[in-house]
Amino acid sequence: FELKEYELEKGNELRISPSAGPTIILCLLGSICIKTENTITITSGEALFVPHNTPIDLQQKGGETAVLFKAGIPQS
Repeated sequence: FELKEYELEKGNELRISPSAGPTIILCLLGSICIKTENTITITSGEALFVPHNTPIDLQQKGGETAVLFKAGIPQS
């Protein structure tokens, strides 16, 4: 598997391409809104499971930079 770190400054958005397998998004700092098939906001210390072949749209929420990690199977 691979582990990638992302930092989203205030108001920034990011799209993560679908992966070959399931993905886990871990929020270490701040708050992020995650849009997949549903929309959910997670904050520091929370995680979200995302099924394979699902694009992930992220948006920073709140006043501080959001730091998150994506754990999953690398794209080939």
